[in-house]
Amino acid sequence: MTIVRNCHFTARKREQRHATEPLPEDPERWNPGTLAANTPGPESVLIARDQQQALVGLLAQLPDDYREVLVLREIEDLDYRQIAAVTGVPLGTVMSRLARARAALRKRWQAQSGPIHAVR
Repeated sequence: MTIVRNCHFTARKREQRHATEPLPEDPERWNPGTLAANTPGPESVLIARDQQQALVGLLAQLPDDYREVLVLREIEDLDYRQIAAVTGVPLGTVMSRLARARAALRKRWQAQSGPIHAVR
């Protein structure tokens, strides 16, 4: 699953880097706004990559039961009944595991990020 996800992200980044828009034939119609890049800047790309790597690491730290339902729901976009069928557990168990998985991931994310301080 991770390999497929990473391949998808790599392909999207490649498409964004090579995206072009032809210039209008008449130079007077050139709009400076259309000449600017629509892709995110290098700083945004690095921040997003760091956050993605951090999230993958935090997901790996979750117990298998929690990680399984979280991936099936949030990445595979399965509904609760489908997750129950795939995992072989009752619907209520799926819902409780998902709630606990989200809470555990949120807690680990906040612990890793540290407290947010106001900039003066």
